[in-house]
Amino acid sequence: MNRREFLFRIGGTMVAVPMVLQAIGCGDDDSPGGPNATSWTVTSSADATSHSHTVSLLCSQLTSAGDVVYTTSAGGGGHTHSVTLTPAKLASIAAGDSVTQASDADGTFHGHTWTISKPAGTC
Repeated sequence: MNRREFLFRIGGTMVAVPMVLQAIGCGDDDSPGGPNATSWTVTSSADATSHSHTVSLLCSQLTSAGDVVYTTSAGGGGHTHSVTLTPAKLASIAAGDSVTQASDADGTFHGHTWTISKPAGTC
């Protein structure tokens, strides 16, 4: 290997290593199913107008002693909904079960349904 080839390989390594480290992450991974995930996002069923909404659940809320009310994203309809989970439903999700929950009535004359389960490796 000559000097030019050596410098070329070192330069490539200096570019590749930070990219690999960024890809695998460290500590604050909150992507679904990541080993350190502290939250995840669930998408609702679509309604008659074919739009849906998302809601993000926090692991820290799975042990709540009271109802937890989540506000959805605006989604394609430009409005939000509320999703209320009781302590019993939160405990079921924490235990790895799947829970189905409809959005609360909010005057938009349509609703959405969420099937919520905790991804493997989350919490």
